[in-house]
Amino acid sequence: MVVGDYMEAVKQTKATTFREKIVNLFLSYNHKKFKTVMKKVDVLVNSPTLFTTNKNNAKSIHLIKTTTLSINDFYLRKDTCTNDPIELLYTGRFDIQKGLVELVEATAKLITKKVNVCLNFVGWENDGKKPVEKLLTKKAKDLKIESNVIFHGKKTIGKELNKMYQMADIYVLPSYHEGFPRTIWEAMANSLPVIATKVGGIPDYLTDKKNVLLIEPKKTEQITHAIETIINNINLRQNLINNGVIIAKNATLELQAQNIIYHIKTLINE
Repeated sequence: MVVGDYMEAVKQTKATTFREKIVNLFLSYNHKKFKTVMKKVDVLVNSPTLFTTNKNNAKSIHLIKTTTLSINDFYLRKDTCTNDPIELLYTGRFDIQKGLVELVEATAKLITKKVNVCLNFVGWENDGKKPVEKLLTKKAKDLKIESNVIFHGKKTIGKELNKMYQMADIYVLPSYHEGFPRTIWEAMANSLPVIATKVGGIPDYLTDKKNVLLIEPKKTEQITHAIETIINNINLRQNLINNGVIIAKNATLELQAQNIIYHIKTLINE
């Protein structure tokens, strides 16, 4: 199963240190080896972009949606952004390429504009020394918004994580590159309006202003504007919530398991 592209990470990283150059060389080498192996195997991918990229490079290729959602995980509400402060939420791995610095900067710009927001980070970091969290904490302190940026740590998938979605008002994922992140399905299932970047499989599955607000990566001003738009436009916000729930219902474990089983049975019978 393929859920991302090593070369996208290389393209998005401007290697300046010796370590970064070594990492990029490893990713490039691994990408080539990966392509060689794919020619001999049946492949599942989780985005139309990956499907198109690899359709002529695999023994066979099939599109599914990666998800953690069960039909019991849905939390329905008609609206958000009705309380003070507005709770912004990011969930996932802490990585600079997830656009987290820009997200902190956007939060600061909103506070400067007298928009009362709180930024909530939920997730983990591969490095136990937490260099990204320390960088973001310092950034928030430098911008004098440290009291508006909260780190909640890692939450287990299910009820614990869902509580974070349910306390939030807007979900923001300003990644530089992605396959298609399962966190978007989780946010939508919990009736959150979603802001995400036009990268990877995100624009393949989602439609701007219908079930998501799409922005360009690395653009602090666009994050700021998108958050303001959702806060100020009730009709848009409620439509994003409603349409998000609808599309998330097609991305449950139950449906995707049936999809995978179908593809496996088909391959066995060929």
